[in-house]
Amino acid sequence: MFALLFLALVQAGDIDSKDPAVARKAFEAAIAAGDEKALEAAAKSSAPARLALAEIRAHKRFGENYPPVRLVTFKAADQPIPAFVEDLSNALAIPIEDYHKNKGTKADQTVSLDLVDAYPMEALDGLLRELNAQGWYTGKGFQFTRGWTRRNPHMLHWRHGAFFPHTVEDERTLNPLGAASVACTLTVIFRHDGASRIVALRQPRSVEGVDDRGATVKGGASDSDPSYYFLGAQGSFKVRLEGLTPGCQKMDRIRGVLPVVIPEKRTWKEVLVGAGKVVLEQANIKLTVENFESSASTVKVHLQIPDPKKTYVIPDARDFELVGRDGARLPASATTEWKIMNAVMELTFKLPDGFAAAALRVGSFEALGEHEIPFEFREVKVR
Repeated sequence: MFALLFLALVQAGDIDSKDPAVARKAFEAAIAAGDEKALEAAAKSSAPARLALAEIRAHKRFGENYPPVRLVTFKAADQPIPAFVEDLSNALAIPIEDYHKNKGTKADQTVSLDLVDAYPMEALDGLLRELNAQGWYTGKGFQFTRGWTRRNPHMLHWRHGAFFPHTVEDERTLNPLGAASVACTLTVIFRHDGASRIVALRQPRSVEGVDDRGATVKGGASDSDPSYYFLGAQGSFKVRLEGLTPGCQKMDRIRGVLPVVIPEKRTWKEVLVGAGKVVLEQANIKLTVENFESSASTVKVHLQIPDPKKTYVIPDARDFELVGRDGARLPASATTEWKIMNAVMELTFKLPDGFAAAALRVGSFEALGEHEIPFEFREVKVR
């Protein structure tokens, strides 16, 4: 039934609607339906259908490391700030807290926010805008501090992520014959909601633009690699455009795709109870599991990253299970304390009565895959 409804939406053109709200709803409905054959047919003439097809395949390929997105509808009218933050946190299922613990917040300060079918980062940016705040992902949730906020006119929200141009460098040169050439380089910030297990960014691809004189320009090679901070779920990359028309003042359109790196194909190893201190080598990361007994409800794991310039996958609670002598498996919860590129994880397990552990299962990944996320900015000043 749902797939038939989706097919009707595609046939009616809703996924290509010029109304962003209509198009988004149809786009997410297409992904939720998961009908690849219907999308393959629609993708022959529809760019959004091609993107929806790619998202379905990425969800299947990466599983919990790239989960589906839940649209959020939320309304607050003249609500006290602490209650507003708590309600939005519950609606998003993302812990949100004031870094200063509401210090300086007056009891009579209220805010309003009205969201319909918003993406998670869109909702969080709405919170920052209404509170005049800056925010960041912490690995455990989202924190903010009040004082000023970024009001970037080119902010782009797309499913789990958000993009915005941070700086623009204008480059104009003359060759020995006096002919002018014009290029520009944008530094773009990328952030995501922490639900995706993104471990690195790659150079943008398929970059192109149109300047304000109507000339189509292509992307050039950037002189620096993208940066990415996994604990903050954010990074930056450069977009270089060459061959702009001399005298142009802005780019009417800039677009491309950002490849993000996501782990796939989890495998497991077991550390037996009473084995003492056990060292496990993974790709560019070393785990040391401290000795634990069959009745232990906590296990400590030390992490060491030999080369921070190389890609690595930081373990989280999903990568550990406590195996009982009867074969039962218990999921972990975890807290992690970092000191530069070393960390200590404390795994905690809720032990049922009579449970006796036999081993700790430790997960890692066989491979790192790429998924391309589209971006597009309009009316960007380059001079």
